[in-house]
Amino acid sequence: MSGEHTDSKVEATLEARGLVDVEGDGLYDRYLLALGLLIAVIIAFAFSGDGNVGRLVTVVLEGLTLLVILRSSRVPQRVLLPASIVVGIAIVACVLAIVFDDTAGRRGPVIVGALLALVGPPAIVRRLLSHHTIDLTTVAGALCVYLLAGIFFSYLFWTIGEFDPPFFVQTSTPNGVDYVYFSFVTIATLGYGDLTPHGDLGRMLAATEAIIGQLYLVSAVALLIGNLGRTRTEASPPPANRPPSRRARRKADDS
Repeated sequence: MSGEHTDSKVEATLEARGLVDVEGDGLYDRYLLALGLLIAVIIAFAFSGDGNVGRLVTVVLEGLTLLVILRSSRVPQRVLLPASIVVGIAIVACVLAIVFDDTAGRRGPVIVGALLALVGPPAIVRRLLSHHTIDLTTVAGALCVYLLAGIFFSYLFWTIGEFDPPFFVQTSTPNGVDYVYFSFVTIATLGYGDLTPHGDLGRMLAATEAIIGQLYLVSAVALLIGNLGRTRTEASPPPANRPPSRRARRKADDS
């Protein structure tokens, strides 16, 4: 009996460290699913519009994406439960806005989206650091962080525009699509120039986003892709012409 208890405890420890396959509700490490949902969230901003129905669609997608990311990242219940409650309240508010034709659910997409952008990246990074083997799931998780960074900056730009309008030079009444579009154009360093920040703070944040986006792609993501299939205990072989280390020479002299 004690042996079975010890085995289960060891298995749980290995499972938590990502050293064995996880069995459970099927949502652990589902970062490919989360990546698809994040793309759907971004598209929803463009096609759902500013109406109550569009907000409901956006909140449902954002909430589902948030819960999938948190569950995939194996966050504790003290984090998962409050997030689920916030998502539920936002969905109810959007439904009430449709039924009673008011603006009760106007802030729903903003609240859930901000929660997704703030909580998602650290949860994913924490889980990826426990991965024993670098695989497509690991790369998908890293790409999720990249998309979440774009969403985070879009909400940051929106916040600045709310408190110090106008944010853009070209328009004084930007909508959610403008902020999301500008954020991802910036993080990808495309620089179309059809939307540009008006104030110094917006310009500096846009430059920061562009730098972070490029460094992240050419370092973190490229490094993961270059090491696909390797385990964290593997080390690259030393070059053939590399001289032996001091420790190796001392060991050879002693023998």
